[in-house]
Amino acid sequence: MAQEKPDNLDWLRKKQFDEVSLQFRTMFDLYVRFYTVFLTFNFTALGLVLQFVPVAKRILIVIAFVLINLNSLITAIRIARFSRQSSKRMRIICEEIVAQDNISGDQKLNSITESAIPGELGSWAGNANAMGHVLFIVCWLAILLI
Repeated sequence: MAQEKPDNLDWLRKKQFDEVSLQFRTMFDLYVRFYTVFLTFNFTALGLVLQFVPVAKRILIVIAFVLINLNSLITAIRIARFSRQSSKRMRIICEEIVAQDNISGDQKLNSITESAIPGELGSWAGNANAMGHVLFIVCWLAILLI
């Protein structure tokens, strides 16, 4: 019975490793798809409103797009935070898996210097997208004056 616990614990750690990786990939795939479509829609709508809607009738459209961009700004910030947290969690799981083996942890950890998921890239992308949403909010507010 005592020998089954390390096997179960090993299985659990490896399962966590797989699940964190899958969750990160799935989340980021969905976010990139959303952002690509929303960015295109946002940019197109901005141009169409600027060209075809008189200044006096733009306020409701501008309010709607500012609110949508605020929501997307919050999502981008949360994506950046989730990416950093997932990367840290993956690193902890890797260290636990390595610590469980009898071979020197330093030897193995040298080959695992970074997380298996691109947390820093996800964080940068989320923060960059957040800045893009701020820029769009400014643009939407500016078309009230043009």
